[in-house]
Amino acid sequence: MQGNPQYMNSYRAELAGIVDMLQYITTAKMGEHEIELWCDSESVVDNLDGTAYLSLTDMTAPESDRVSIAHKLLRSLPNITIQ
Repeated sequence: MQGNPQYMNSYRAELAGIVDMLQYITTAKMGEHEIELWCDSESVVDNLDGTAYLSLTDMTAPESDRVSIAHKLLRSLPNITIQ
């Protein structure tokens, strides 16, 4: 992931990996398959569990743009789960 190393952290890196994988699944038209993605960042998994909707406060949090993209992709990929 490109970016200023000063702002890099494991949450950002894990989230970027999930978003990239979801975009690949969408582009490759693999969304009809049941796919389970694994992530060792509990915070990423919790933020993407699908039960929470982003509020205005959430949108000002760090990485909110990627969280929003991931939520949108996950809504369009109902057979994808993240553990």
